[in-house]
Amino acid sequence: MWTILRDLLRHNRGFAAGVVLLGGVLLIAALSFVSPYSPLDSYVVPPDLPPGWPHVLGTTSRGQDVFWMLAFAIRNTLAFGVLVALISRLLSLLIGLVAGYAGGWVDRVLMSFNDTFIVIPLFPILVLFYFVMRDKMSWFALAGVMACLGWAYDARLIRSVAMSLRTREFTETSIFSGMSMPRILAEEHLPYVMPIVFSTTMNNINWSIGLEVTLSVLGFTDINTPTIGSMIYWANQHTAMVAGVWWWIAFPVALVVLTFIGLFLLAVSMNGEPLPIAHGFPVRVVVPGLYGYVSATKWVVDMELTTFDAYDAYWVQRGWAQQAPIKTQCRIDTPLPGDPLAAGEIAIAGIAWAQHRGIDRVEVQIDDGAWVGAELAAEDTPDTWRLWVYRWQATSGEHTIRARATDGEGRTQPQEQVPPFPDGATGYPSVVLNVP
Repeated sequence: MWTILRDLLRHNRGFAAGVVLLGGVLLIAALSFVSPYSPLDSYVVPPDLPPGWPHVLGTTSRGQDVFWMLAFAIRNTLAFGVLVALISRLLSLLIGLVAGYAGGWVDRVLMSFNDTFIVIPLFPILVLFYFVMRDKMSWFALAGVMACLGWAYDARLIRSVAMSLRTREFTETSIFSGMSMPRILAEEHLPYVMPIVFSTTMNNINWSIGLEVTLSVLGFTDINTPTIGSMIYWANQHTAMVAGVWWWIAFPVALVVLTFIGLFLLAVSMNGEPLPIAHGFPVRVVVPGLYGYVSATKWVVDMELTTFDAYDAYWVQRGWAQQAPIKTQCRIDTPLPGDPLAAGEIAIAGIAWAQHRGIDRVEVQIDDGAWVGAELAAEDTPDTWRLWVYRWQATSGEHTIRARATDGEGRTQPQEQVPPFPDGATGYPSVVLNVP
């Protein structure tokens, strides 16, 4: 993690510039904790003083030091943006990942809910919310409402990635290995969408800050909580520009613009960037015939010359088998429970594999009947998956479908159900179908 950030700072000028700008903004926000004045006190300094010493950014017509008010304002504004972004990211991740992975009616229901929020006009809703709440309007209430309205577009983006990941081989392997949907989403799919989450988080912070400033300038928020928007609101109330107190508006606007630019640079700085050296570029290693924990190196970080007997690899040290040849297996991909079915011909299909040995045959059993051979697609090499299909004349009722594969050496996959630990799962795949 820190190595990646170091590489980005060294080699990506946009990222470095964004970090410098945001670092300066955060430094100003941190100074609010050592302010000699309370942000709610007025007339603690002479009013309308131009920038100079000891009031480096001048004072307001309300007798407040602009620099220290700006420190409180940007702290609260940043906190507001981060809170909105975090809540909305959680919503977009949850709905986007689940919809893309589950598909079917779950996807349709979630996306219908999602699209409802896309078409809602945000600004009128927020103004209406203010008039309903009135004196009960608070900083946290506004953040909660904006978070609930600002996740829908990004959820659709995450869903599109999740739909692609759902068809990848590693997802199918995870399902066959017995991983639950929450584990697959958290451990397998989430890392792939994190770059999108990072970029959309920066954009969402910008969006929420901009909307909060707009609402505050119009007086549609809690104007007693110091934010960039409330500073501009009070400056307008005192006709600062007409009175020549330009610094009361200029410095808050300049600081929020710098914040926008910094967040924008962070959001777009990694576009088109090659995979960093810290992530193992350009080496990826996969060895056919062995389970991934033995053969598939995800990120190469170092190498050591040794022998097989002299060194126990990472997962072997954690109890997994030292040798992990892939077992003869097959799976049923279609139909799945819940699919719309009708009596008559139904194609039961899936894939089978036995690396180095190849697949000789796949058999299907309907309920407790006899095992019947399935049709096999042409075999590319013994190391590739092989497609199979069985055309079943279905009758109404509940049916249990099982499948088993036999490899080129005549060994049929074991029937006994065994979990993936420590050397790979076994057992016949099965589905229960209800035919109307």
